Amino acid sequence: MLQVKDLTVKYGSTVAVDSVSMAVAEGEIVALLGPSGSGKSSLLRAVLGLEPVAGGKISWDGHDLSGVPTYQRGFGLMFQDGQLFAHRDVAGNIAYGLKGSGAQKQERVRELLDLVGLKDYASRQVSELSGGEAQRVALARSLAPRPKLLGLDEPLSALDRKLREGLAVQLRQILTAEGTAGIYVTHDQDEAFTVADKIGVLIAGGLAAFGTPAQVWTQPGTRSVAEFLGYGPFVSPELAAKLGARVPRGAALIGLAPGALRVCFEGEGVHLPVDSVHVRRGSVNVQVILPDGQLAGASAPLTHEAEAISEGEQVGIRVDQTRLAAIE
Repeated sequence: MLQVKDLTVKYGSTVAVDSVSMAVAEGEIVALLGPSGSGKSSLLRAVLGLEPVAGGKISWDGHDLSGVPTYQRGFGLMFQDGQLFAHRDVAGNIAYGLKGSGAQKQERVRELLDLVGLKDYASRQVSELSGGEAQRVALARSLAPRPKLLGLDEPLSALDRKLREGLAVQLRQILTAEGTAGIYVTHDQDEAFTVADKIGVLIAGGLAAFGTPAQVWTQPGTRSVAEFLGYGPFVSPELAAKLGARVPRGAALIGLAPGALRVCFEGEGVHLPVDSVHVRRGSVNVQVILPDGQLAGASAPLTHEAEAISEGEQVGIRVDQTRLAAIE
């Protein structure tokens, strides 16, 4: 198990990672999310031994890694651009750095090519690979020496969204099949929620939230984390109750996620004035004016009745309780 205790990373007087503590269990995938400059990559690089540590402790199975060089930690790293060797074929890239006999290397290469779905690609040149294929080869190469933990720094960010969505699922399946623990740095929330067993949200260098994807989404804890995850606007518990929400005790604010408000017809729901109407693919987004003056989006199916909603009229609104977050 990887254990990080009060880890601090500085660049001059600038604190990039501020007293972060977390753990990654054997075979567990932890995604690090956060806005640009929040310390995600710095934290990963410090764990891998690529960044000097200003304070705190990193250990594996209780053994302090202070002073242990990168190549002796038994960790691996997969880069954003893959960094494959153009002068080697696919098999040569995967086998690079492997120890053992030629037969052992060939067997490991075959095993990994099968695992990443590129069974017949051993003799392909790197220049013949698509972006998605190249990243799967890069993943296979990173896994070849059987690292105890694999760091993945924005591994899919250079690919288009549709390809990223499919590869994120495959990447999780591959890491799980290998039983490899991973720290996955990404700015893409959907990617993180797809890949990870646990998610850590970094805000200004600090670990502001940590837990399972469901825990982080439903219990963001602070307004800054909730805003990063896409919640907003934020309303008082009293207003949330007027809208029909069940408000937990102790809540200081209630965050509304996209889709938290639904338009309802035939006189149902709480009636609110319409500010604007926008047709989207398969739905209608109705901006309503809340009693506190804030604007909030309410969704409706793309029907003739929804299209007929106009600015200034009153529409019925119902709250989706599963898309609310309490901020204490």
